[in-house]
Amino acid sequence: MRTGWRFGTVKGISMLPALLPGDLVRALERDGAALSPGQVIVVEDGDGPFVHRFVRYSDAAGLPSLILTAGDRSGPDSPRPVPARILVADSVLRRGRWRRIPPRIPLPPMPGRFVGRAVRLLKRLLG
Repeated sequence: MRTGWRFGTVKGISMLPALLPGDLVRALERDGAALSPGQVIVVEDGDGPFVHRFVRYSDAAGLPSLILTAGDRSGPDSPRPVPARILVADSVLRRGRWRRIPPRIPLPPMPGRFVGRAVRLLKRLLG
């Protein structure tokens, strides 16, 4: 097994349908300068790690570089300082097999009252 791999469990629904709650994601630390839009990254901040897609970097004169990320389902996040470590997720363990993380699949907006139902259904389906 290669060293340097990090593993984490998807907890939320912001990356539906590419990543489901309970999926195990495999990520490797990479050079942040080599990121390309759409890559799935693990961002570690004060609230703990989360998995989103890289959108772009933003540089403002005299301010630190910012990273912009977005969930497939939740949309763009607020810009945040570039983390010291950037982990790029390359695959997901689902149904006993490692698979490449699929590209972003655009979905229509989901009314808030259906989100709870969708999460309960996914948890039941995933066991």
